[in-house]
Amino acid sequence: MYNYSYSNYPWVDYKYDILSIDINYGATSIGNYAFYGCNSFTSVTLPESVVSIGNHAFSECICLRSVTLPQSLSYVGDYTFDGCISLINITIPESVTSFGSRVFNGTP
Repeated sequence: MYNYSYSNYPWVDYKYDILSIDINYGATSIGNYAFYGCNSFTSVTLPESVVSIGNHAFSECICLRSVTLPQSLSYVGDYTFDGCISLINITIPESVTSFGSRVFNGTP
């Protein structure tokens, strides 16, 4: 997946309307700011092909409650779940060997 900035991802105009995210197997990364501020979906499951999550990829997703990370994941970027104030369920697989800074800043 491409890297974006906080205001130029393709679905920015729909960020309040996205109810679910379906990432196809074969995607190897979630880009920077990919779902920044998408406020309507409550869970996300990443496919086993994903090995890295970019900076701020899910920042400010205030309704996000549950995240399922794949066993293939090795890197989680800076502020990935920053401001996810509803996040209560996430399991970090043993395969993750590197975390960016403040990955869970502002989460319960």
